This record gives sequence, C-alpha cells and structure tokens, in this order.
Amino acid sequence: MKAKLIPEHLLVAAAGEFEPGLAIGLRFSLKGGQSLFFIVFMYDKPLAFTRAQLLRTFDRIETLALPTPLNLREAFNGKIEVEALTEAEIHAAIENYDCCADVWQFPHDYLQSLKRALEINRKSNCLVAFETLY
Repeated sequence: MKAKLIPEHLLVAAAGEFEPGLAIGLRFSLKGGQSLFFIVFMYDKPLAFTRAQLLRTFDRIETLALPTPLNLREAFNGKIEVEALTEAEIHAAIENYDCCADVWQFPHDYLQSLKRALEINRKSNCLVAFETLY
C-alpha cells in the first residue's frame, strides 16, 4: 500500500446552513486501527487538496507529532472520513494547541479559527461530504 491509495484530488464540501469558518475534521485511517486526523476550516467554497498537499501534511505530522516513526504514506489504508467538528472536539483541539504550541508549528490563525468555530459549528446545520479523484 503505497502513496497511490492517496487520491490525486480530495474535494470537501458542505451542504446546508453554515457560516464561513466551519471546522472540519479529516481522518485518514491507517493500518493497525490507527488514524491520522487534522482540522481544516471551510469558508465560502469547497476545499480542494492535491495529493502533493496531502503528502506534505502527512510528512509534517509524521515529523512533528509521532513519538515513534511510522511511514504514513505506506500505512494509509485508503479510508477517509470527514465531519463537522462537535463543540467537544473543538475544545479538545484548543487544549491540544495550548499543550503543544511551543513545540509544534500551527498556522498563524489556528487558535483564533478554532475559537470562532465554537460558535460557527454550534449554529451550523449542514452535511459535510467528500469526493476523491484518482
């Protein structure tokens, strides 16, 4: 299982009522029951990721966050899940930021985006879905 399982393009969209800044979790399942999870924010249009962008994200997480080496490119089993985050998940992400901000490099507006998403996600009534192109 090599990088070929990683789609050439991953498109994420939300249908229904939501405000720009909706926090969405992307989960990539790995062999052995583990998963790689990261958060993105949706504004006015669907999100589009290329394979190269996903691989850079995998590499960054592998380098910064994993206590033991794991080749995420080979461990990915092909299953992807997306979801609008719950309030509890956003609070957990904020706690993770507070715990790790001095070690990991987060995007410059990540914490502010999470705090805004607490209100945005609470008020949203939408379905989040994705499509992969290989």
